[in-house]
Amino acid sequence: VTPGATATFNLGTQLQVKVPAQGVGVAGVLIADPCAYAKWVDCPFQSKLQVYTRTPALINSFVADGSTDFWGILGDNFYDRTGEITQDVYRRISLAAKSKLFITVAGNHDYWVYGSPPGVKGQDQCGNGHMQFYAQDAKAAQAVGIGNHNPPFDFSD
Repeated sequence: VTPGATATFNLGTQLQVKVPAQGVGVAGVLIADPCAYAKWVDCPFQSKLQVYTRTPALINSFVADGSTDFWGILGDNFYDRTGEITQDVYRRISLAAKSKLFITVAGNHDYWVYGSPPGVKGQDQCGNGHMQFYAQDAKAAQAVGIGNHNPPFDFSD
């Protein structure tokens, strides 16, 4: 994919992906802690704020718009320990939104269902599958030591 250009991929359907040109401003949508369904933890605002229906609606409305370049979830990705809640939410996110650049970080509930170690033996996935589901390249940062503030990639060429 060339920065500043739109690339088309055929994945059984035509998918268009655009990476913003280097040096231009970008717009994005960031959310965190979307507790959409109280299966593993208590979600006090699930019903009141209708998180289960409004989160995909928000993403589809704002992220699918042509002026939005990226979106992301900054931790506690649906408070899901088995993947079924995540699959259900993503099923309702439009292809237009899914084709935008996506970033995520693992939150404490992505490692331990109740939020902190030692967790619950047999119930915590300890982030297993998170990097694969969210396509994170953890190998890129392998050589970056503790306290080193350099990015794992050098795009200066």
